[in-house]
Amino acid sequence: MNRYASYVMQDDVFYATLTVKEHLMFQAELRMGKTFNAVQREARVDYVINELGLTKCRDSQIGGVQDVRGLSGGERKRLSFATEILTNPSLLFVDEPTSGLDSFMAESVILQLQKLAREGRTVVATIHQPSSELFA
Repeated sequence: MNRYASYVMQDDVFYATLTVKEHLMFQAELRMGKTFNAVQREARVDYVINELGLTKCRDSQIGGVQDVRGLSGGERKRLSFATEILTNPSLLFVDEPTSGLDSFMAESVILQLQKLAREGRTVVATIHQPSSELFA
C-alpha cells in the first residue's frame, strides 16, 4: 500500500456535495484499487478519519461552492492530508499548508504536520507563515 510520496496542493480541490467519508472512499477506490478489498479500504478510511481528527465531520458535506455550506478551512486542509496519506506514503510534500487560514487553524495544521512527521513520515513543506519557531 505504501506509495513512496504524496503531494498536498496549496488549494484544496473537492467535490462540494460529497461527504468527508464519501470523498475518502472514492479516493481509496482510485488509489488502492483491487489490491485491497472493500472492507480493507473502508477500514483504512476510518483509521485516517480518526487519525486526522475528522470524526465529527465524517458525514458532513465538504462544501465550498456558493450554495453548499461545509467544512471549515482547517477541516478542508486536514481532509487534503487525509486524502494523501490513505496509501501511507513515507514522504509527504505540502505546498503552503497555512495559506488562507486564521492563526488558530494554521497552528492546528502545523501540529498535524508535526504529528505526521513523528509517526515516521518525512514532511517537506513550503511555508511563509507562521515563523519557523513554531516548528521547534
